[in-house]
Amino acid sequence: MKNLFSIFLTLTLVLGVIFTSCEEDTPAPTINFIAEADGYEVTITAEATNATTWEWTYGDGSIAADAGSHTYTYMQSGEYTITCKVKGDGGEALKSVDVTIVASIEELISGGPEAANGKTWVVNKLATVGKDGAGMVDNNLDIHPDFSTVPNNMLEVFGLGVEYDNEYTFHHDGTYEIDPVNGQVIAGIIHGVATQTITIPSTSPTMLPFCAATYTAPDNGTWALSTDDYVMGGILDSTVDPDADPYEVTFTFPTDNKMARFNLSAGQFLGLYDAFIGEQGSVTILKEISAEKMHIIIPIATNETTPHLASLAFHITLVPKN
Repeated sequence: MKNLFSIFLTLTLVLGVIFTSCEEDTPAPTINFIAEADGYEVTITAEATNATTWEWTYGDGSIAADAGSHTYTYMQSGEYTITCKVKGDGGEALKSVDVTIVASIEELISGGPEAANGKTWVVNKLATVGKDGAGMVDNNLDIHPDFSTVPNNMLEVFGLGVEYDNEYTFHHDGTYEIDPVNGQVIAGIIHGVATQTITIPSTSPTMLPFCAATYTAPDNGTWALSTDDYVMGGILDSTVDPDADPYEVTFTFPTDNKMARFNLSAGQFLGLYDAFIGEQGSVTILKEISAEKMHIIIPIATNETTPHLASLAFHITLVPKN
């Protein structure tokens, strides 16, 4: 009996050593990956050993069980941490990588899909040196030295300060709306004369050819950006050369001083209303954009004899509504 007990004890010890040895020989899993962002899409290249399950978290609340390499698309710009946890018979392993998603132009303008009410812009009351002013209507669209000094509260200086209240709202889904607040907006004075919509003229139309004009925003407005070349008619400002001949200008995109052209649905505008009287529609060019400021260029008609042709290009800054 004693021998049987000894044999049993010996077998138990031997088996324990064998199983312990097996457990010790089971290797722990490993995980390694890199994440490369291209716009909103991130390409993840991953490699693991001894892993039976994978769990990915992307820093935006999303979780996935994709095994190995794959792509993931973010909806919004920002700083994110991608984490992968793998498990196997030998335990688990964890690795994290930080990625930066840079905001697109469309997100900067509209606030992106997380901005449920869109992003609303207003004309800035403060002059931006080197960004605001006026110039010729040509492909360069530079600010002319004679029109490069713009006072703060420019509209107020010329008796139109009440029109700083106009609001322009862009939505991520491509819809667009204008709130003229008091039923009138800033417009080119030639447009106001031609359409008989002027309520308040600039106190100096030769220095600031704007006016307050009545305006009803069309329903179901839309917006988009275009980088296609655009051809329009122009003429020199009559104060520069009263006998100048009309010409055509081709805007090319993008260049150092303009990024894209706004495609706004019929009757819509941004910042300054000047629908040319004739075949041409209003033109709004995006010069520069950040989360805090948007610089645009708007050619307007300033010659009464050629209300269908642009003669000055105004450079205007908009800021998000507080």
